[in-house]
Amino acid sequence: MPVNDIAPSPARRAARRVLATVAALAALSVLAACGEGLQQRDAAPVSSTTSPGSGSELDALAQACFEGDLFACDTLFLRTEVGGDLEAYSQTCGGRIERQDGAPGCADRFEVVPPEAEAPGDLGADPELDALATACFEGDAGACDDLYLRSPVDSASETYGATCGGRLALATDGGCESQFGQG
Repeated sequence: MPVNDIAPSPARRAARRVLATVAALAALSVLAACGEGLQQRDAAPVSSTTSPGSGSELDALAQACFEGDLFACDTLFLRTEVGGDLEAYSQTCGGRIERQDGAPGCADRFEVVPPEAEAPGDLGADPELDALATACFEGDAGACDDLYLRSPVDSASETYGATCGGRLALATDGGCESQFGQG
């Protein structure tokens, strides 16, 4: 069996998350050095992060949140460092409400209808992953999270799970059930 067909070990996933956290902390340090407070409505959130990885992904989520993708606001909350500027920004749904304690639930708060899933297409030859992709497509958000967690890193099935079956423009780290509820 080729190495790429084996699901990543929990240690590999943990290491990937540690690296993402380190990159996010570096980006937040840069943001903190730029000043305190929330971004104004007349300007998109800005970060001086230019390196690829978690910082640029957080910047993309903040920008999508600013542009009206309220699912991106909720994803941003899930991925940011507790107490950081980007968490505070996400807790205002991109400047649309006063800052909330905890998860802001922006999509629910504004009654945004979840987008339709995209058909999974051909994601590979693993029957277990195919079954999870089908369940994800049919609305089981927990299956989307399971698909993300069980898929090989950087595979089509991992991407399908990370985007909650194509419902999100920007990937989440297994947070579909927290955004879309149980299916």
